[in-house]
Amino acid sequence: RQLSNSLSSYFSGHMLNRMRITSCYTLTFVFMARMHISLQQDVQDSITEILISIHNLENRLEEKLINFENRLEEKLFQKMEVFGHVISSEIDSKISNFEERISMCNDIKQNVSQDIPTPLMNQTENPPAKCPRTNGDYSFFRIPGRDQCYTIIRSYTLPWKTAREKCKSVAQRGFELALAEPADDIAVALAEYIVENRLSGGYDNTWLGCRKDGPAYRFVRNNQTGLASDSALWDIGEPMGEELSDMSDFDEPENDKDHCVYLNTGTYGRKTALDTTRPYGAMSCIMGWAYPLCEVVSDNRIP
Repeated sequence: RQLSNSLSSYFSGHMLNRMRITSCYTLTFVFMARMHISLQQDVQDSITEILISIHNLENRLEEKLINFENRLEEKLFQKMEVFGHVISSEIDSKISNFEERISMCNDIKQNVSQDIPTPLMNQTENPPAKCPRTNGDYSFFRIPGRDQCYTIIRSYTLPWKTAREKCKSVAQRGFELALAEPADDIAVALAEYIVENRLSGGYDNTWLGCRKDGPAYRFVRNNQTGLASDSALWDIGEPMGEELSDMSDFDEPENDKDHCVYLNTGTYGRKTALDTTRPYGAMSCIMGWAYPLCEVVSDNRIP
């Protein structure tokens, strides 16, 4: 009985210890579980706070960016206004200077026209005839004090016949053109003007509407008017005869005695150097060594 009581007491104590240990494990597990749940909640709360902070930061950055763009746009607009004002002022200044130069040129032109010697001036009270406006390759001009209007077709030098046809083919707004036939009193002034203002010398001679007709040289349109072989307007040694005909044998020998008149506006080979007081020369009509000098012969414009 004593042994039984001892064993009973032992087992009862042992079971009680086991229960105590189990209770301790259980409490520990519960405590750890609660700690884990609490820690997880804290982490979640921290992440939420971080996300909220990031969102707030994004909002502030976006607001600052918008403000920066607005300020930048405002400053650019101000700069453009200032720059536009400066450019406008510079343009106005340049236009003003250009107008002043035009005014000065007009004054100089008027003074020069007043100083032209009387032999070059036509004392008529009739106003000058109108010239066609410059169009493409055709730049029209008249010599001071004269009404007649001229143009030099400078695409390339031509034989006389081709030059004559070229003038006829140029129809400028109702104006009819032909090879020039200047009167004796205008030939010198015409040559001087062309040499000084229109051509650069060299071989730049210009065909006239005049050719050899038997022993005389006659203008084609005004065939009652001619050039005497002893005229003071011929250059020294002109009009050339057999000397020049020999030069045309290589081209068309059947036309070697057909000579046409040119205005001596070139400087190469000039017998009287830079002297335009003897402006006429003659050479074979088939020689392509001169430009067409055309003049306006009629105005067929509709009024």
